[in-house]
Amino acid sequence: MSKTVGEVKLAVGELVVSLKNGLKRELAYNKELATDRAMLAHLIEQRDSEAVIPVGNPHGTWDNWIVEIEKQIKSGESSIARIEIDKCEVAAFEYYIANATEQPPTP
Repeated sequence: MSKTVGEVKLAVGELVVSLKNGLKRELAYNKELATDRAMLAHLIEQRDSEAVIPVGNPHGTWDNWIVEIEKQIKSGESSIARIEIDKCEVAAFEYYIANATEQPPTP
């Protein structure tokens, strides 16, 4: 069964609200990514200077710790990339909501 434009607008409007809530996390993701990058630089410096890894460190070695931070950075970058896609979707959905009509325009 096909939906009316009004029904689609309602559903898409709810999706827009959800997407906009997700966009609120962008600042937090960017801050976390900056922190992770700074941590990575620090860990590499510590490893390269042959510093002793802190006692009780769950990673065991500098290299294991570095690998874990690199994974966190990759995850953060993916999250930020997804937010950029979400921004485009919000713009497209809002355009649809504002401009879609029940009757197709006549040429």
